[in-house]
Amino acid sequence: MDRKLIIHKSPNLILAGFGALDKMGEEAGNLEAKTALLVTDKGIIASGVSAKVEKVLTDQKIAVDLFDQVIPDPDIACCELCIEKAKAGRYDLVVGVGGGSAMDIASVTSTLCTNPGSVNDYFGVNLLRKQGIPTFLVATTAGTGAEVTPNAILTDTAAKLKKGIV
Repeated sequence: MDRKLIIHKSPNLILAGFGALDKMGEEAGNLEAKTALLVTDKGIIASGVSAKVEKVLTDQKIAVDLFDQVIPDPDIACCELCIEKAKAGRYDLVVGVGGGSAMDIASVTSTLCTNPGSVNDYFGVNLLRKQGIPTFLVATTAGTGAEVTPNAILTDTAAKLKKGIV
């Protein structure tokens, strides 16, 4: 029998059901966040969901910038674009809105704002040393579980593989 120690990390807070979005705004306000990067895709913008998320944040006096270039099965390049924007903007909150792709990009962006190196340095298990900046994930689909795990899956187009940051 393998006696390897496994550590499972999970979110500190899960909000679900009617009123969860408004409560998320309150929680963001409690963090005293001033600027947020909203990470999503064009479909979520067209649906109007991202505008609702933006409103609950701005109601808490949190300025919101948008990264809407998330693609399905996001690749490393997509993630690096978001990280670059986040580092330049010096946000104190990241909010991922959408399915697993948007939530994975938001999660990796958050952690790479506080950990040195590039995305490629962290494929594997327990390689991140510092917790990321505060992150809220708003799931608009049911299936990936990206909102309740610390894992993120990205496509390495050069290697033609999907790789995980766990």
